[in-house]
Amino acid sequence: MKYIEKYKMLLLCLLALVGFILMNNMFYNLESNIIERERIIGTSWTYVENDKQINVTTSNNDFLIFINDKATIVPSDKFIEILSKYKSKKSKQNYFPYETEKIVVSFTVVQNNEHRNFLLGDFNIWYVTGKEKGNVILDGDLLLSEILELAEFKSNK
Repeated sequence: MKYIEKYKMLLLCLLALVGFILMNNMFYNLESNIIERERIIGTSWTYVENDKQINVTTSNNDFLIFINDKATIVPSDKFIEILSKYKSKKSKQNYFPYETEKIVVSFTVVQNNEHRNFLLGDFNIWYVTGKEKGNVILDGDLLLSEILELAEFKSNK
């Protein structure tokens, strides 16, 4: 009888461990859209270029992105349309700190009052400000090329 109780407990622990591993794998393999178009909040940015302050606002159909750390304005409607086609998965990898030379395009989208920061280049992720782990963008290289094409920019990579 004691052996049965021992094996029951061992079996329960084993089942709990297997369940945890399966749930963990499902969590990290779940694909989701990188943005939800209807939840994007219009925003404005200010940056300085050649000692001149530049204001950018989505209400004027402008979206500010950085290509090789240079501020670039793209049409927000087309930009959001491109972003809405892509999906991502949660990543177990910590990408921080990262080398800025490895980033070709960076930008921030505000969705549900949360800042989603996008980094595209040697790796393609988005992350929420203040969180260490990001989300890997599926087909991120294709997203990068579409953004560069939209910005009419030829990468020297």
